[in-house]
Amino acid sequence: MSPTPTSPEWLRFLFRPVLVARVFFVLLTSWAGMLLADKGSLVEFLGVTFNQQLFYALIGFLAAVVIIIVEYATDAISSHKILMAAMGATAGLVFASLAYPIIPASVASPHTARMICSLMFGYFGIVLAIKHAERFHLSRLQFLLSPSAEAPKVLDSSVIIDGRIRELIELQVIKGAVLVPTFVLNEIQAIADSNDPNRKARGRRGLEILESLREICRTLELADKDYPDLTEVDNKLVQFCREMQADLITNDYNLQKIAQLHKITVININEIANALRPTVYIGENFLLTVVREGKEPGQGVGYLEDGTMVVVDEAVNFLGQEIEVSVSSILQTSSGRLVFARPREETRRLRA
Repeated sequence: MSPTPTSPEWLRFLFRPVLVARVFFVLLTSWAGMLLADKGSLVEFLGVTFNQQLFYALIGFLAAVVIIIVEYATDAISSHKILMAAMGATAGLVFASLAYPIIPASVASPHTARMICSLMFGYFGIVLAIKHAERFHLSRLQFLLSPSAEAPKVLDSSVIIDGRIRELIELQVIKGAVLVPTFVLNEIQAIADSNDPNRKARGRRGLEILESLREICRTLELADKDYPDLTEVDNKLVQFCREMQADLITNDYNLQKIAQLHKITVININEIANALRPTVYIGENFLLTVVREGKEPGQGVGYLEDGTMVVVDEAVNFLGQEIEVSVSSILQTSSGRLVFARPREETRRLRA
């Protein structure tokens, strides 16, 4: 028999596996307490006489309840802080073992001194580790243990949605640990939940790219980190990169400039793509098909094989034709390379 959505609340409550395990643990601990006591013996506590079996069973019950309360409380604390607390307690006990021999025997016995030092250093180790848990990340430990000297790379939403980062990682052009903060993941999720069809498609593409990155990149880590006091994702990214001493990978020109002002190394995928495009130089001649009119009167527009736009002056009369042009200037922008050209003199004379 199993509960259904229409079953009474108490029946569904009883069929919760974790609850059943907790109840079983309490009963087992109470029963173990009874087994430790002498049958028929009495014990006095706070001036009251108890049956020893009942008294030990009560102690077992209370101990089990305390353990369950502690276990239940861990649901409200992140696993990161729990791990940090355990490491802090370990460090505190190590310091205690070094400190207690210093205490003179006239002040306290070795056993007492050790107990006092363990409690004091253990407490401070736990408290300090929890207070400063956000300043320490497991990813940092991974970087310290890693033989690679590569700085960790932080991805923003624009470069994830773009998708070219997947090929760069797969080809090992981008090396080192790759971090995606949770606030970036939340931003992509918000885009995917948008009512605008285009934004929704971009957000879903970003989630698909992340899923594929998890398969090909063993160093990819979703960093459980946020800055509630900061509202802008760009500001959070800058703060995160500064704390992690990481490089930022983005396609956002404005974010790139802000990050560089904070001395953060920025890798712009668009700049990498532009650098790998076939180069053209001023004065070079080549054949170009004029496909449409330009923004200014008399201009024509064509495209190189790699997609670079070429604006040709005095080419509006050559629409749909392949003509020989000469490069007059090149403008490099964050979004790509823009080439300006003019028809060669011979071409213009033929047209005339």
